Amino acid sequence: MIVNALIGAGVVALYLWQEGFHRCFDGVRYTSCEPQPTPFNRRFHYWPTRLLAVCTLVAAVFIATTIGSWQAAAMFITLPGVAFCVVNPTTVDLPSMALAWASALLWPSHPYASVAVSCVAGAIHERGPIFAAVYAWSPWPLLGLLAVQWWNKPATLWNIKNDSDRFVGKGQLGAFLAHRGQRDLLGAEGLLWALRGVPVAAAWLGTSVAGWAAFALSALSRLVSTDAGRCMIWCAPPMLSVMPEIPPWVVAAHVMTFRRMV
Repeated sequence: MIVNALIGAGVVALYLWQEGFHRCFDGVRYTSCEPQPTPFNRRFHYWPTRLLAVCTLVAAVFIATTIGSWQAAAMFITLPGVAFCVVNPTTVDLPSMALAWASALLWPSHPYASVAVSCVAGAIHERGPIFAAVYAWSPWPLLGLLAVQWWNKPATLWNIKNDSDRFVGKGQLGAFLAHRGQRDLLGAEGLLWALRGVPVAAAWLGTSVAGWAAFALSALSRLVSTDAGRCMIWCAPPMLSVMPEIPPWVVAAHVMTFRRMV
């Protein structure tokens, strides 16, 4: 775990040294402390900026530390979606995902704590409890969906202007229009670049049913979420954590084909 932690912290530091901190449009929403349009209204959007940034960086290192082998840690931390969240640390993907992963790790020995952690993940992002249930391969973490702010009335207007805001808050059709593939920050081949060697290694070396279920769910979530890079990182922990020893040349090929989201 020490080696994994060093890999995670080192790559995170490298990202920040190269690119520094930025605030993407979603990140501004989560720290706005103002009413938000759907789907952002049901996620916690009263974060202090520095606190959310620290939680994001800690989440990235935590997942890398607990994901299993050093090879798995290296492949996870060099995913473009992870890099994007690190340099845009006011998004909530990594904090919610880390809590979902923690919920799954707790499930076998501490089920009540697992459900409680899933609830915290749900308060941050509604995707958290769903993936916690897949990671743990149990329906009980779905109770975390009760903590999602479904009751929070969405705002009808939003004052940030960007190329997709005119669709935000306009129902499912608006979500499809706002998040169609050509808007992907990874380009038209977003799903290919988002995971690179992870599904290849999983098909070759084998992974769990939960890993493939998370992969399918992540791919489907791309229909209503921005950017394959951020969607697909959710399936990496269960796919990588149970793989047999990954050959170093696979890790090297994965790292060397790294592609930034912007």
